[in-house]
Amino acid sequence: MLNPLTEFLPNIETRCEFHEAVRKTRSEQPPNHCHISSQVKELFYIPTEDAWKVYKSIETMIKEGYRNKNINSSEYFKEVNESIFSDINRPVSHITKKVELGGCLFGESGVGKTKLVSESLREFPQKITHQSLCTATNTPLIQIPWIMITCEATRKATLRLIIEEIDRVAGTRNLADLNERDSIHKHCSVIRLLCIQYSVGIIILDESQWFDQKSQSNRDSISSSFLQQIYNRFNVPILLIGTPQLVQALMLSQATLRRFKEAIYHELRYFEVDSQEWKTAIKTLFGDFIFKKSQKQLTDKQLDLIDDFAFGCMNELIHLACKVSELAEEGNINQLTEVLLKSSIKELNNGNTDFKLGLNNVPRVKANSNQSNEVCKKSKRDKRVKNKEAEFKPIDISDFI
Repeated sequence: MLNPLTEFLPNIETRCEFHEAVRKTRSEQPPNHCHISSQVKELFYIPTEDAWKVYKSIETMIKEGYRNKNINSSEYFKEVNESIFSDINRPVSHITKKVELGGCLFGESGVGKTKLVSESLREFPQKITHQSLCTATNTPLIQIPWIMITCEATRKATLRLIIEEIDRVAGTRNLADLNERDSIHKHCSVIRLLCIQYSVGIIILDESQWFDQKSQSNRDSISSSFLQQIYNRFNVPILLIGTPQLVQALMLSQATLRRFKEAIYHELRYFEVDSQEWKTAIKTLFGDFIFKKSQKQLTDKQLDLIDDFAFGCMNELIHLACKVSELAEEGNINQLTEVLLKSSIKELNNGNTDFKLGLNNVPRVKANSNQSNEVCKKSKRDKRVKNKEAEFKPIDISDFI
């Protein structure tokens, strides 16, 4: 039987198809900003192997979650209506088979977890309106394939954010009908019913390391057991995004850990500074994105300055690129120079450097190597000098946006 819930979802089978889909999506969505510095944050994206893995996992979670939820089935619709119109405080029977799909994406601050997931979600519509002919009861239905929120420090605040986001997409006011004093159980029940009513495909919880804040005295504070609670209650695939502290929370319970390893359990790492992928990212970002009218290639000194600052961290590379483009626009500069790079780095170092800090303001360790920074830099430069006479190969930007 045809399932309308999966009809309008992408069907991408290979990484090449994924790259092509990313290009097409971006060509259809022009930038919202005229300044290059703003476009860097919005548009620059590298569909790496990690990006493909994350996308495919999200696609699998959504489609598997819809496998036994067919709005074209009168039996399913009967169960849905019984659940929606039952007393909200009364336990609701499971809708067909229980969805047991959890995932976890973790890594150090600044490694690009949120960006990777957000870019994957661009390929999925967030709201689909099904006409009455597509449903078993001949009534129109709104489908929400994905919801993504950033967790708060308490359970109730996080739950209210989920309801608020569903309201935003569906155009409803369910949160207004809930009092902040209402119980956690009632908030969970409302979300469960909304997930049924709007056929929510996946819930993505960013900054999920809040689940490890066991030391808080507040009874409403996040705890690892809360993960198990929402996993069981919502009956929707859930993807967690967070720092390694999230893994510590998951490991408190083998049952919880097992559930959130089913679809994806993947650690994102910083780029290796000597990898071709990292070098091409730098050259593409500064040479073909910001200073695309300039014919000059980046010099070794410029590469060293960029490497020493970003050191494999895409988030820091983006911050540097934004500052460079900002100063270039202010000074009407049309090519990259060492002076411009040094000025940008100086401003970033003297200004707000929160993006270079991990959770609780602990400076992140640049973990590309066990060697010290200076030894890494010397090794990197020696290798660059050794390969300086190698035959020039043009940059292949076909995989870069």
